Amino acid sequence: MIESQNPEIDVQELMARVRAEVDKRKGLPVSPPVRPLPPSGSTPTASVSPVRPLGANVAVALDRARQKNHVSPRIPAVVHPFFRNQGGFNLQLLRAIELQVQQIEALQSELANLQQASRAEVASLQAALAKLQQANRADVTGLQAMLANLQQASRTEVADLRGTLTTLQEANRAEVAGLRTALANLEQAGRAEVADLRGALADSHNQIKALQAGTREQVEGLRTALNEQQTQNLSAQQQVRALEKQLADLSDRLFPRTPSPEWDAIYLAFENQFRGTRADIKERQRVYLPYLAKAAVGTAAKPVLDIGCGRGEWLELLRESGHTARGVDLNESMVATCRKLGLEVEQSDAIAYLKLLPDASLGAITGFHIIEHVPFPVLMILMMETCRVLQPGGLAVFESPNCKNLVVGASNFYSDPTHRNPVFPDTAKFILEQVGFSSADILYLMPVPESPFDHEAPESALLHNWFFGPRDFAVICRK
Repeated sequence: MIESQNPEIDVQELMARVRAEVDKRKGLPVSPPVRPLPPSGSTPTASVSPVRPLGANVAVALDRARQKNHVSPRIPAVVHPFFRNQGGFNLQLLRAIELQVQQIEALQSELANLQQASRAEVASLQAALAKLQQANRADVTGLQAMLANLQQASRTEVADLRGTLTTLQEANRAEVAGLRTALANLEQAGRAEVADLRGALADSHNQIKALQAGTREQVEGLRTALNEQQTQNLSAQQQVRALEKQLADLSDRLFPRTPSPEWDAIYLAFENQFRGTRADIKERQRVYLPYLAKAAVGTAAKPVLDIGCGRGEWLELLRESGHTARGVDLNESMVATCRKLGLEVEQSDAIAYLKLLPDASLGAITGFHIIEHVPFPVLMILMMETCRVLQPGGLAVFESPNCKNLVVGASNFYSDPTHRNPVFPDTAKFILEQVGFSSADILYLMPVPESPFDHEAPESALLHNWFFGPRDFAVICRK
């Protein structure tokens, strides 16, 4: 291929030389130089059809050259050379070569343009690549510096860790040596202790054999003593039952039951007239609620039992304050009155009812104006049964007329025909402490209003207490 950009070859000069050489051989005058080819994209010359492409023009020129060199078959072959137009053929052939050269020049021009564009693009790419390489060199330099710093820090840290590891290893060696020494000492001590234990075990074994022999004899003796004790207990139980029967008979003789239901109704009417209204009694009995709260009783696990509950004022107050309580009374009319109010009440003798209850089954037992109705032996039984059925920490409250007030002890007390004798406040406290109660306190209640004596003055306090002092008292104690 002939490069049009090569400075050593002039294509136009070459084509002029070719045409001159052809004319010289044909004896024709030398043809004028061929015009330079127009640049790519310009208007074609008159000798080239503006409609046909360059390849089509070359084909036409070659076809014309064949026609110049063609002889009709009707002409004898001997004279064919005379009919051939060699000059015209050569001209047409040169024209086809010229067209080829024009096409080559156009292609070379386009190739030069492409090469120039490629060089510019390559230069741009090389510049971008140079920038990237420069940036990469900067990044690599930074990374190398960071790597160097990390390597330096790692070397320092590794050196520190090696020093720490060395220190730990030395400490561990010392500790292991100490543990080995301690273990050896423990093993030696353990062997000695095991030897001692074996000796002690042998001694214990011998002692156990001796004890077993003696224990068999003791067991036989205990069995014999137990049988004798059971026999004695059976006899004692029989004696207790007999004593209880005697006490019951004594109670019936000293404090006979009411003769008829009619008498129960009469006594209820007596209470309604002389006891006071239900509202008054409930208001008086509120003073005992803080004692129940302090003892934490009146719950389902620690219920309250009111002995001789009467008309049920105390039970009604307990229900209103959220306590769990029930009552027992011998009077049929009193029990009916309580049940109409929805209160849980049993008709029974108080001591008989208590004897049916298991030990430590109640949280509190109360009795308002009942201890003055029973003789002393029955009162003792009542207090003992009260202590038995109360839980540890249980509360007992017994209220009675205060005979320290002379008007009460000598006059008002006997307004109730069922009263037997007044119970002195300190005597009631003594009885309760003797049967197993502690922390017994006496609470004096219901002083006479409008006393003419100054109860704070020494010369008149005694007269005030005798005639206008508290009319009731209560003993409050804990099991």
